[in-house]
Amino acid sequence: MDEKQWIVLNQALAAGEPVERSAHIARIAAMTQWARAEVETAANALLASALLTTTPHGLLELTDTGKAVASKRRVSRQFAPTRREVRRGRRGMR
Repeated sequence: MDEKQWIVLNQALAAGEPVERSAHIARIAAMTQWARAEVETAANALLASALLTTTPHGLLELTDTGKAVASKRRVSRQFAPTRREVRRGRRGMR
């Protein structure tokens, strides 16, 4: 999973409910300054890998697998050293 896919997935999880696809893509593009097409490509990859799904009403929603992946990555990132800590030679939890 690349950075764009992670942001799309993580922001869908943070919403706490299914999100309207075009609004979700527009919000992430504005937040990150990425082109909408790049964000849409990331969303399509998440749909193809079954981490996101489309509800019967056309909204984007995390699958159970998507929720598990996002939750696992959030925990692993929480305890990983920051880039600054790595550059300074520190390790371990923040």
